[in-house]
Amino acid sequence: MATPLIMYRGNRKAADKRNIKRAERYTVMVDAVETGVTAAKKQIRAALELSHPAPTQLSDWIAGGRLWERRLTDEDFLDVAVGVADVPSGLTVEIGKTAALEADPMIDLQDRAEAVKAAAATVRDAPFTVSLQEHAVIGVEGPRAAAAGLARSMLLEAVVCCGPDELSLLVAAPPDLAHEWAWATGIPHMARGAEAAPAIATDAKALATALARVVEPRAQLLDETDWSTAKAGLAHLIIVLDAYHPLSELQEIPLLQDALARARQLGITVLTVSETPRDSPAEASTVLVVDGRGHGVLQPVRSSDLPVRFAAIGSAVAEAQRVASVIGRRQLVSDLSFVGDSSGDLLLDLLDQRPLRPRWDHRDPSGFLTATFGVQADGRPFTLDLKEGAANGHGPHGLLVGATGSGKSELLRSMITSLALTHSPDELQMSFVDFKGGAAFELLAELPHCTGLITNILDDLTLIDRMRSSLTGELLARQRLLAGAGQDLQGIRDYWALREQNPDLPRLPYLLLVIDEFAELLEAEPKFLDLLLSIGRQGRSLGVHLLLASQRLEAGRIRGLESYLSYRIALRTFTAEESSAAIGSKAAAELPPLPGHGFFRAAATLQRFKGSQISVTAEGPQTDLALVVERLRTVPQAPPLWLAPLPNSARMEFLALEDPRLEPGAVPVEEGLPFPVGLLDDPLRRRQNPVLVDVARLGGHLAIVGAPQSGKSSAMATELLQAARRYPAYLLRFHVLDFGGGLLAATANLPNVGSYATPQEPHRVARILAEMVTLLDERAVQFRRDRVSSMTEQRRLAERVGDEETQAHTVLVIDNYAAFKERYAEFEPVIERLLIEGANFGLHLHLSTARWTDVNARKLEQIAARFELRLNEASDSQFGRAKGGLLSGAGPGRALGPGGMQMQIAAPYAGSTSSVPGALGDVVAGVAAGSGAPKARRLLLLDDLSADEFRQAERAVTGDGDILLGLNESGFRPVPFAPGRDGHLMIFGDVESGRTSTLSRMIAGAARTGVDTYVVDFRGGLLRNLDVEVRGSATSLGELEAMVGEVKELFDGRMTAGPAAGDRPVLVVVDDFELVQALSPMGRPGTLLDLSAYALVSERVAASFVLNQIATNAAIRAGDLLVKRTLESAPWRMHFSIAARTEMLPGNLRGRPLAPGVAQLIRSGRPEALIRTLSPAAPRQPE
Repeated sequence: MATPLIMYRGNRKAADKRNIKRAERYTVMVDAVETGVTAAKKQIRAALELSHPAPTQLSDWIAGGRLWERRLTDEDFLDVAVGVADVPSGLTVEIGKTAALEADPMIDLQDRAEAVKAAAATVRDAPFTVSLQEHAVIGVEGPRAAAAGLARSMLLEAVVCCGPDELSLLVAAPPDLAHEWAWATGIPHMARGAEAAPAIATDAKALATALARVVEPRAQLLDETDWSTAKAGLAHLIIVLDAYHPLSELQEIPLLQDALARARQLGITVLTVSETPRDSPAEASTVLVVDGRGHGVLQPVRSSDLPVRFAAIGSAVAEAQRVASVIGRRQLVSDLSFVGDSSGDLLLDLLDQRPLRPRWDHRDPSGFLTATFGVQADGRPFTLDLKEGAANGHGPHGLLVGATGSGKSELLRSMITSLALTHSPDELQMSFVDFKGGAAFELLAELPHCTGLITNILDDLTLIDRMRSSLTGELLARQRLLAGAGQDLQGIRDYWALREQNPDLPRLPYLLLVIDEFAELLEAEPKFLDLLLSIGRQGRSLGVHLLLASQRLEAGRIRGLESYLSYRIALRTFTAEESSAAIGSKAAAELPPLPGHGFFRAAATLQRFKGSQISVTAEGPQTDLALVVERLRTVPQAPPLWLAPLPNSARMEFLALEDPRLEPGAVPVEEGLPFPVGLLDDPLRRRQNPVLVDVARLGGHLAIVGAPQSGKSSAMATELLQAARRYPAYLLRFHVLDFGGGLLAATANLPNVGSYATPQEPHRVARILAEMVTLLDERAVQFRRDRVSSMTEQRRLAERVGDEETQAHTVLVIDNYAAFKERYAEFEPVIERLLIEGANFGLHLHLSTARWTDVNARKLEQIAARFELRLNEASDSQFGRAKGGLLSGAGPGRALGPGGMQMQIAAPYAGSTSSVPGALGDVVAGVAAGSGAPKARRLLLLDDLSADEFRQAERAVTGDGDILLGLNESGFRPVPFAPGRDGHLMIFGDVESGRTSTLSRMIAGAARTGVDTYVVDFRGGLLRNLDVEVRGSATSLGELEAMVGEVKELFDGRMTAGPAAGDRPVLVVVDDFELVQALSPMGRPGTLLDLSAYALVSERVAASFVLNQIATNAAIRAGDLLVKRTLESAPWRMHFSIAARTEMLPGNLRGRPLAPGVAQLIRSGRPEALIRTLSPAAPRQPE
């Protein structure tokens, strides 16, 4: 039994010894942790005391060189001490689990560890701070002396630690308390107005005025951006409101209410002082309550945080005055090395250029391509060397980034001016691009070195594409020049060396291309980066230097271009990220907002500098830059890199017809008939050539396509005007179909316009198209007659003869082809024939329409000349969506021409500044008055025919032994009909269309020419009105049988004996054939069927049948044997007015409505013609 007991006691003693050792080790560890915590807490307290000096230590702080050491980007920028308290240390002590410590008597070690852990969490009696940024509205309440003392202490720490460039102060106090804040008027932080010195706002009016000056701009800026962005350009503002009461008159100031409501967003802290508890603003997030005995409580508002007690501090007015007097004598500079050194402020002083004397011939060789435009921190001049690194330079390409107000534009002006004063235009030329406004380069563009300035690209994005082409052309031109010089030149330096030996070689100046706001340029046109990369690669050898400038620099914006930007300049940037992207350091983000201060990085060197100014007035009324420009004005201007943009009618810029750039020069007529209609922009070759329309080239057809209001009709008017100003009608004549709204009406008075018609004039439209068909048909005959083998010979002949009988070219103009096609679809075959056949005979089509699809592919392939105005859908462009989209914001007349290049069509109005269509009539009148050539022969309609002209034609035809069918609308030429020789005649038409009256006139004419006429007239109307004798007539079946027998006997005799010299022609006229057919019994002899066989031997029997019938059911009657035989003989046909266009006529033809006495004449092998069959004064017989 004793053995187990002995073993237990032995084990227990051993365990106790082990626990005692463990406790000893743990005690050592706790002692070490406690020592470390104590040391860390001392360091934390020291750091807080170092960052937040006591009110009585502020003067020592300033003397120690720590004035204004905090920056806006620092986390503790506006952290200020309000007293002493136990503050969180941020230290954490972790206690692990130890089983041995859970037993008595070692449990007290765990208690001690917990005590160390608790003590580590706070630092006792350390400076207790409040963030004036985190708490945008703070109230201080308590007895007057304590509350005001605490507020003064808070402000004093803020103005001592934060510079006036990033912190501003505005104080409002009642008149009886204003003296306590008078010290603030002497510090540079105090917001200043128009008055000579800052003042305390002692009433509501003064406060409202001050708020309007400092708060209202912030509110406006907040509408455009947020405070995180705006704070880079604005100082934080503290507004102190002493003796604040929520019911005072201050509540009636709207801007104060806005400042309280949006203090955080506006970058404002409002600090109020009140004696009465709970008088702090409702917007306050924290209230500091003091009791006058040194005790204070921080009471969070609208927060679950617990109140914090602290021992409050305070500053007396006298202490504040002492600190303010020290601060007031200090001036903020960006670097102590710049203090008192103003030698580099003015560029002309820095360059020793007073008086101005450009040093082009006396420059040190090492100064070639260098620009001095600032001073370094040690006072030495700051010089940029554009030469490449191989020549110990910083170039060739660089980057400049600077926020708003950083002095970027001024730095560019100074740099360029420095280069201009030390380099001649033969050595260095400069081009400027500003995506937005161009104000930075406005005066610089007048320097003789300037080869071009492009501004306001944001308003016209087409300039980007144009600029890209111009720069590409410049690179290609330089490459060609180097290649053409031979000698296997490696770059521009070799070329310059070669030119020293051979001065006859063309000059090749270096080129500096400055692009401001390039980041926005790339955002608008990302493809422009490809060109910048090309310049980056080739610029060194070709002598093209690139300087890209921007306010912002987003990460990745210049991806791919970084390796070519060998030097970087960063003025103050908006963010640290932008500074890092620009110069590889955040230093530029920490620069004060003082213009011109920046950093320069080249290779591994980061250099601080201050830029000089050139846009200042140092002597006289002109700025230094204006003096430089004036001094160099006598030097010849460098040739332009890019020409001025084409006029844009959207900005009320118009290309005048008289513009000298539109003169193409004289061309012999055998080479063509070119006339200019606009200006073609070719930025790649730096040319703006006239756009020529020449009907003698590429078929001579033209299509102008564009959306409504894009300038189609105006382009047509310009074409007509320019043609009339250069060529007489016998060389170039137009017929105009105006379906576009009537703009072309005035052009009808031009000497080259032979006819004009609108959609509401169907007869004129038909007449014009018939004329084109007639010309198509007659030209081949005419060419053979005149032995003309080409249009070149025809133009030469027309010029020699000088009248329209030998007309050279005729153009059919259709404005709004889609409307024409919709309304006059039956004439589409004429249009197609004109396109396919017309060019060979000098006949052409010029049309305008809204979409390319309005013209089918078969027709469009015949049209070589095409102008594309703005389309409703850029995707419909024949040149691709990208090019079509460039015209989206263009004004009327801007188009894509040959190769998709942009062109501007001249405005057809009086003067380049007029856009009034009514002025077109004045221009037409001037052209007509100044033309010495005969006017185009007017294309007459049948309505224009006079009775005398008709009678004269009838007498002439009758005198030749023929019968007059009518007068052809084309030239009012007579159409004779010779019975027995010209076959048969079939007449169709409606009632009252003039058919019977025409027959009556023809019968009378036949009688006068010795023709034996037989008339079948069952109605009797035809015979009743005849005043001549006929050989035979029939008004009934009986009379018809006798007449047919007589005629048959006559025909049989001629068939047997053959035609004899004395045989008189026979004309068999059947009026109202439909009635005769209906009344003639089938199979009865003596009807017209007995004569059907003779229809096929018209010439042998010397006879012609004239069958007149109504159009209705005419196709059904085509089965009649006489009609059938007559149709087989290819008769002449006259179609009078037929109202029902669906009515089918024999031969699958259709008629159309016509005026009474007007008919379509259809003859096999000849063109259709419109003829008048009755004299205008002739009465019509009832039908």
